[in-house]
Amino acid sequence: MVKYASDRFITVIPEIEMPGHASAALASYPELSCGLRKDYVVRDYFDVFDEVYCPKEHTFDFLENVLVEVMELFPSHYIHIGGDECPKKAWKKCIHCQTLMKKEGLPDEEALQSWFIHKIEQFVNSRGRDIIGWDEILEGGLAPNATVMSWRGEEGGIIAARQKHKVIMTPSKRCYIDYYQESPEYAPLAIGGFLPLDSVYFYNPLPAGLTTEEQSYIIGTQANIWGEYIQTPEAFEYMAFPRLLAMSEVQWTQPEYKDFVFFTRRLDKEFKRLDYCQVNSCRNFYEVNYAGVWNENHETYEVALSSFCPDAEIHYAINDSVITASSSLYKSPILLSKDAVIYAAVYKEGKSMGRVTHKEFAINKATGCDYKCGPKTEWEHLDESFGLTDGYCGYAQDMRRWVSFYQDSVQIVVELKGTQRIKQVAFASLWRPWNMIWPAKAMSVSVSADGKNFFGVGNKVLSYDFTLTESTRFPASLSFPEVEATFVRLDLLSGGLCPKGYFNEGEQSRLAIDEIEIN
Repeated sequence: MVKYASDRFITVIPEIEMPGHASAALASYPELSCGLRKDYVVRDYFDVFDEVYCPKEHTFDFLENVLVEVMELFPSHYIHIGGDECPKKAWKKCIHCQTLMKKEGLPDEEALQSWFIHKIEQFVNSRGRDIIGWDEILEGGLAPNATVMSWRGEEGGIIAARQKHKVIMTPSKRCYIDYYQESPEYAPLAIGGFLPLDSVYFYNPLPAGLTTEEQSYIIGTQANIWGEYIQTPEAFEYMAFPRLLAMSEVQWTQPEYKDFVFFTRRLDKEFKRLDYCQVNSCRNFYEVNYAGVWNENHETYEVALSSFCPDAEIHYAINDSVITASSSLYKSPILLSKDAVIYAAVYKEGKSMGRVTHKEFAINKATGCDYKCGPKTEWEHLDESFGLTDGYCGYAQDMRRWVSFYQDSVQIVVELKGTQRIKQVAFASLWRPWNMIWPAKAMSVSVSADGKNFFGVGNKVLSYDFTLTESTRFPASLSFPEVEATFVRLDLLSGGLCPKGYFNEGEQSRLAIDEIEIN
């Protein structure tokens, strides 16, 4: 593998993870742990686990022996030692670790991790090599000669560059090509997130907040593709291409010379090369992308259609899945006043370039309305206070559309566009037990004219079929006698503790909900 890469002017940099992500090693050599548990196993699912190396002398002897073997196999100047996602739970309970911290004058476990990384770096440096570590190696103090790989956004890279350390920018939201690149309805199952082709292309790894000298420490960027959901070489190629071509221009083209339109024209031809090489690249380039938004000025919902394919036409139909070159030609945003499904396809010179895709939009009295959550959301990937009323329904495999909470009970108040007569409130819960996400147990609805004085109009206990696939969108609704309302309050009871037999049983579950519909 090293020779194959070297013949193509590529350097392979190995990564030996430490001090965390060590479950497999500790399953074989439990004596390298802090000895707090006896059931170390090779994990058959991905997560961040409490198993970490214990900073004992024989642990470092083991790791140094591993690194010697690795350095003999890989001639690269850099050796990646990981350093990310290292829980400190075991270290906090370990007598050896606590004694070592006092001896070395280390104030906390973060400093102990830094001490650990420093010790490994000294060994790697003694062999004429330098280390790379994920941005967590900044915690507790950065090793003297370390290069930082910044994945949790750009902040770690900025801090390191200001300290005159080399940096590789790889923020997850711009560089993780194991994220979805097209609507999940048409894509293989992925870890989540959304990173379309243009978002990759427009990434600039040189933060404007750094001086020219500080920017010089950013030596490049990196596309990351992790394999938890990738089962075949064909799936790997689908995730990598064509986004890897966009990332190439991020790395090798100066920002002032980048031109996305020119890139798409070249990429239109490059697909022929990919086909000739039998590369299973994603073909979203030749499909329609949908974007819906409430137009406050016109008091209507607008859906914009677009495609990356240059010089192409988009033909569409509403609530009709049959699309031909004779279907309506898209020229301006489509106006919707009620629930609808839009079907569309890309055509070039009268020829269909890709499959027909569709998007369902939920248009109702809540669409485009402001709302407030109590408590505050744990995460809302879209614009805050808009994701629950933006006209899109959540998809079970795509966490972008969901709004999440950790608490037992959740309250959401929607402010309607003036006083309205209503008789139903609906929403949906997500069930993804491996993410500790369980659906709501109960719902109640109250209404108000002033946003202060509410009176209840109904409540309901919710039940679900948990024999279905463990990634399911469960819709729920509550009907009641028609009333007037300016403010509508939805109270939800979360799924409670994760049930026995499921991931993290006994711990507080998360509640993830999507579009609120009021009719």
